[in-house]
Amino acid sequence: MDIDKQKQQEVIDNTKKLLQNKESKRSLLRFQKGVVDLENNQFTVLQNREFVDKLIDYLYTLHKKGNSINTLKIIEKIGISACSVEQEYRERAVFILSVFTEKISQEKQNPEYLETVSRLFVNWLKIETEYISGFEFVCRQLQMILQRMLAAGLWYQAENLIIALSQIQSGVITKSKLIRRTIIKLHSSLADEAFLRKLVEVYLDRQEDRRDIARSLLTHLGSKSSAFLVQSLVQSQDREKRFALLELIPSIGRSIIPILDRCLEQNPPWYVIRNIIIIISRLDDPDLYSMVRPYLVHKDMRVQQQVLNCINRMGGSLMRERMIEALGYINDELKQQVVIQLGNIGGKDVGEAFCALLEKRAGFTRFIEEDLTIALCTKIKFLPSPRAIQAVKAVIAERMKYHDDGDRVLLAAQDALVSLELKDTEIRVPSFGPPTVAAGKEEPGDEGEILSFDNLMDEEMADTAALPPHISDRERASGPIARNSDRDAETEKRQADPVEAAHFNLWADLYEQMTTNEFSAFHEALNHRTYQPDETIVAAGDIQAPLFFFDRGTVSLSRQDREGEESHFHPIGAGEMIGSDVFLSGDAWNLSLAANEEVTAHIFDLENLLRLQIDHPQLAEKIFSYCEQYDVLPSLLRVLDEPDDDNGETVNLHRDGVKSLSEQQPAENQERKSTVLKKLAGGLCFNIPVKTGETLAHLPGNQIRLGIRLATGAIRSVTATIIGVVRTLLYPGQAIVFVRFVQPFGSASYCCENIEFSEST
Repeated sequence: MDIDKQKQQEVIDNTKKLLQNKESKRSLLRFQKGVVDLENNQFTVLQNREFVDKLIDYLYTLHKKGNSINTLKIIEKIGISACSVEQEYRERAVFILSVFTEKISQEKQNPEYLETVSRLFVNWLKIETEYISGFEFVCRQLQMILQRMLAAGLWYQAENLIIALSQIQSGVITKSKLIRRTIIKLHSSLADEAFLRKLVEVYLDRQEDRRDIARSLLTHLGSKSSAFLVQSLVQSQDREKRFALLELIPSIGRSIIPILDRCLEQNPPWYVIRNIIIIISRLDDPDLYSMVRPYLVHKDMRVQQQVLNCINRMGGSLMRERMIEALGYINDELKQQVVIQLGNIGGKDVGEAFCALLEKRAGFTRFIEEDLTIALCTKIKFLPSPRAIQAVKAVIAERMKYHDDGDRVLLAAQDALVSLELKDTEIRVPSFGPPTVAAGKEEPGDEGEILSFDNLMDEEMADTAALPPHISDRERASGPIARNSDRDAETEKRQADPVEAAHFNLWADLYEQMTTNEFSAFHEALNHRTYQPDETIVAAGDIQAPLFFFDRGTVSLSRQDREGEESHFHPIGAGEMIGSDVFLSGDAWNLSLAANEEVTAHIFDLENLLRLQIDHPQLAEKIFSYCEQYDVLPSLLRVLDEPDDDNGETVNLHRDGVKSLSEQQPAENQERKSTVLKKLAGGLCFNIPVKTGETLAHLPGNQIRLGIRLATGAIRSVTATIIGVVRTLLYPGQAIVFVRFVQPFGSASYCCENIEFSEST
């Protein structure tokens, strides 16, 4: 009996197994058919929850077996169904993609899958209009997936998906409030501070291959990234890095505005305000001017200058109105450039603004008073009005009272008055046009009239007689030709290159280091000076101690050569300075300076530094730190007056791969080594072998390469410009070469290991 029961149970078990096997086969067949349907774009199979669960496992199994072709083929079909018009299909497809991606994102080497899935998610996000079932779950999965991808360095694969999230957050891709709120939550939590810092480091490294993708991610990672970029800009001490960040931040768009606004509310230093104004101006939205406008009255002139730049950059129909308003608030030294610009634009309101400014000329800053008055006279003559005539007459009366006929302000004002009165007459006297000539008749003198010398003189006398009584006899004698050409050319020449505007641009590196109070005090202490061609600026042997900051023109340098000595120096020009060696040492000048053309400069005297040192104790250190890097020639030349030093560094000389500069010389004269005689943060000098009688005049101005070992042990290839060369009677077979580094060091704590001349040098 027991045996029968046992056999019966075995039959039942076998039957169950058989049925299970048959069901498994049927289930497998159904699944295989579902996959085939899916591949044929028949997405009804996604309504089967069992099929969806099995499909996820099936895809992962294919992936683990390395069958990427079939895996990607099915994933692409799921991506198509994710964009279906049927909401249920979209829900199931997005669920499959998110779960499968979550599984493979835990592995390191799956870029092809992640890039494909990322693209499919982007397509779905762009078309989805409903807050489908599981939307929040999918977003949590996306957040985790993206964070893993970014941490694994799969930046390119994540880029398109992050951009899509950014566009939804900013409203570029329109979504419902519920979808947008969920996406914003996802987007804002993608990157932490450590990852953002890494992205910024990559972007700021110009040698990094991933710099482009770092830039893209930083501009699309939302408000946290924007705030971090602004913070990095504020804290950066490196000028080149600040420029790179200023280039990047505006590409974020208007979403950066709330962060900039909060930053301005904290009353930051002048340089932070200036950089924020730069960012706002580069957003190219004139409506944002309201954020910038309050800084027209900022006490730092550099901020005011940036507001003017912003007005010009924004442009628009309100630009003239904004420039006129600025004219009433900005520092006098900035008004000249605005006057020139507004004068070129023209308009009745511009004329009124110029009149108002001329009437207040008594309050102009002393050293800019004449240039600003000339600028106003030069431009107001094209904007006639009774008020303009009265304003110019007042200038003339004032200048004639205290100055002679050659005063340049007086000449500009007189010329303006002539133009204004002439135009005023044209406005008040109507013109009825030429008389009509009857048919067949000719106007007398209409054809073939010859003007005699007497006729020309009569016209000349008529022009002279028409001059108002306050024009000088000398100017009457010169006539309208001189009045309309020489003086106009001179005044226009002055206004085409406003001294102060050019000065700020040229010396931005120096001013960057100063606080607002230091800058204001330093700039107020500067004296502006113009030198005429061939005029001596300073002579060798002088003991005066000014610092010269050249803004325009070129200056030749020369040395009082001793017997048998030969010296040549590269001219200096706009943006270069000289004089700190004398300023610091108290020694006499070892160079003479002469203007090659008209030269403008700002001059800073030693007495001013001593006076400023009381209220600004850090200013001197900043000035001389800058001088040490850029004003090197006079200090290096002192080596000629010092006893020989046998402790100089010995370096190798090369010429484009040739071992020695002197290989073409006889063997007994060959010297493959050179000695560095003196080092500064901004340059050095060394000796080289030369042929007796060989000219050295071609060397200054050429560039060479130096191998420099830093105090850290790192070796850098540095470019330097030859600024001078001297050959002495004592060593006719040698020349001392003086060079200035294109990029100076912070100190002279370096070692020169080799010097390479180009073949053409």
